[in-house]
Amino acid sequence: MRALFDIFGEAWQATRGSPGLSLLATLILCAGWIAAISGIVMSTTFNSPNTQVIPADLHIVGEVRGDITGQIWGADALALREKLAVAAKARTILLRSAITNVSDGFRPSQNDAVWVDGPLFSELGWQMAKGQDFQASDFSTDSEVIIISHRFWLEQFAGARNVIGSSIQVEGKSRRIIGILPPNRAFPYQQRVYLPTRFSQGAALNARYLTMLIRMDASLREQVLNLVQQVAADAKLRSAEAQAPDVQPNNQSSTSIGASLFLSNSMNRETKFVIGLSFVFSLLLLALAACNAGGLLLIRWVLRSAELATRASLGATTTRLSTAAIVQALIISLASLALALVMSGFLSETVQRALHRSTNGTPEYMEFTLRVQAFWPLLTALVLTMVVIAVPVVWRLARGNLNAELKRRERGLSADYRTGKVLLFLQCVFAVASLALAVMCLLGEHRAKATDFGFASERVLVTTIRHADPLVLQRFVDTLSERLRSERKVQALTVGLSAPQYAVSTRLLMPKSVASEQLGKDKSKSPKTVTIEFVQVAPDFNQVYPTQLLAGSWFAANAVFDDKKLIINRDMAEQWFGSSAAAISQFFNIPELDGKTEKRYQIIGVVENARFDIVLDAKQLVAYAIAPRDTFPLQILSILANHDNPKALIPRLEQLALDVDDSIALSPPLALSERLLRSTGSYRLVANLFLPLGLLAVIMAASGFASLLATLIAQRLRDCSLRRALGAPATKLVLPMLTPLMLSFSLGLLVGLLAVSPLLYQLNKLIYGQSLPILLILLITVGLLLFAVALACVRPVWRALSADPMEILRQI
Repeated sequence: MRALFDIFGEAWQATRGSPGLSLLATLILCAGWIAAISGIVMSTTFNSPNTQVIPADLHIVGEVRGDITGQIWGADALALREKLAVAAKARTILLRSAITNVSDGFRPSQNDAVWVDGPLFSELGWQMAKGQDFQASDFSTDSEVIIISHRFWLEQFAGARNVIGSSIQVEGKSRRIIGILPPNRAFPYQQRVYLPTRFSQGAALNARYLTMLIRMDASLREQVLNLVQQVAADAKLRSAEAQAPDVQPNNQSSTSIGASLFLSNSMNRETKFVIGLSFVFSLLLLALAACNAGGLLLIRWVLRSAELATRASLGATTTRLSTAAIVQALIISLASLALALVMSGFLSETVQRALHRSTNGTPEYMEFTLRVQAFWPLLTALVLTMVVIAVPVVWRLARGNLNAELKRRERGLSADYRTGKVLLFLQCVFAVASLALAVMCLLGEHRAKATDFGFASERVLVTTIRHADPLVLQRFVDTLSERLRSERKVQALTVGLSAPQYAVSTRLLMPKSVASEQLGKDKSKSPKTVTIEFVQVAPDFNQVYPTQLLAGSWFAANAVFDDKKLIINRDMAEQWFGSSAAAISQFFNIPELDGKTEKRYQIIGVVENARFDIVLDAKQLVAYAIAPRDTFPLQILSILANHDNPKALIPRLEQLALDVDDSIALSPPLALSERLLRSTGSYRLVANLFLPLGLLAVIMAASGFASLLATLIAQRLRDCSLRRALGAPATKLVLPMLTPLMLSFSLGLLVGLLAVSPLLYQLNKLIYGQSLPILLILLITVGLLLFAVALACVRPVWRALSADPMEILRQI
């Protein structure tokens, strides 16, 4: 036991003997551990099905467009439910997500809600934190109960104990709270209120898409899937029969419907790619951080050559010295792991808050905490870290006679120097790869922020208004608009279903969806399938969002939805018709939201290009149409202020809304410029994932280069002093030492560029729509890395050139 304490003491003294190197090694290793732990946390959270939260056999049904969306058209969902109940005895639950007006007696607010027609929480196995679950009698059209989330309870009621049995207003109707969900439980995302209902033919909630969940025995899976495909075929047949003879069928109706495990569809492929890439790079960063720390500690042990030789001469065995090196590696690894656990916990909480912020973000039950699945990866990483740190030192101690090495001091680092060059090569490869990804993400974020939407946004204030009854909503909007127009600070306003970054409908246009008279007889010249932004606005939209008219005219002041008139932007006119003038009076068949029917629109105008979404593709095709009235539970109010600060209108706007109807809430009003900036949040999140990896990799590569150069200069300081005393120029002193290191660095640079190019292409394609210049990204990466290495060389080279030759020679 005493010998063990002595070994720990020797290792601790070795660590204390060179605090600068030991601290630097610990910090570098700690950074690698932080990245690795964060990557493991995210990976296990997203890729390990947590059956304690969501049943593993829960299936979701939806349309298949590359990924399963989890939504199915209302009538098809009801037909499928009947078939499943009769043929497969499968239990089904239908959900409909919505945003509702909720009031607790004070100001109303808009909250994410779910209408549910079955025992959802019983099927999920969730026990209420307070109160009870829905009962069978609650699923009726006149039910007046509600279940709220734990977060809503804390934020709206400050965690009061007497909430159960109290009432709140939902869409102006009083509902009694019967249950509160446990913490970190919401389904399917971050919904806050849950309302029981009964979906039936002709019900208002059944007018659009629903989400269907299925619980079934594994033996019935094939039977259930066959029934799902049968319903999909019936829906396609009905769609084809219902279309008018002069309307070409839309290929969206051929989309199949499928079922899959719910937990397997928690992320789209873009998110999976980003998470997987960051996880792999995090583990690589840990390995290379360990290599870097091992290299720094190797330098420390080499600088103690005289001490080690003396101890070996006095009887210290190689085993004892090697054990001290291993213990030192253990001390530094455990210290780094402890610091990393604390920091990664903080980072995980930060990422969790960011991903849980939006309704359609990461589900609230996905908690970013260390799980059992992460234990073995962490233990393996700890062992590998210790091995990487200790092996070079142990190998050097065991390879030969320390006294002989001490006598040929100027040559004693040759083997270690070769090992250091290999580590430098690996660090450069990783540095190039991770820095290139970071540069791409930063460039993508910058481009997103600098996106020109084509509208002046500094004076525009935007808010959304919702109500379950479209007629009630329309009366509220009309009254509020009338009062706002009389306000002195309001220059103009418009109400519709779309605005920049607000509720823009995406439609898929195909060549045959354009009437034959537009395409002509030569079908080979027809454009390819394209996605357009279908913007439904009011006739006064151009008063708040003015755009230059290139041909034709804007909508008339008395234009209505039934007129079926269309205005398109310049890119769309040129792509489909060749010029703006040629597009006037032509016709488009635009698919409806159900993807099964189309409506025929006549083009009356062409306007300058403008963007309504933050997608970074080169073009965005936009079609404007008049928004229908009294049929949608959503309206978007845009106000053009008379002054440069539209936020000054917010208090008056909210007060007027309360005066009109205190049960209808406005979404938090935002200046359009602020909304456009927030829309880049996903690009910032991706950049924040890869930026730390890039910075740490550059630091590692630069520190590895600097430590090797400093060790080489320290080893050859006597030779340099002699040559300087004899009048040798500075270039002939430094270049021979820099050249072999630059060869390793250049080789690592080349390999890194070749390795990262496919990753850059894939990331650019998935997230940025191939809009970023990869060659420019690689050039910036090389320039930054060269600059970092040049800075790392300054101190060692300055030490070699500024040392007093006579003082060095007197010390020999």
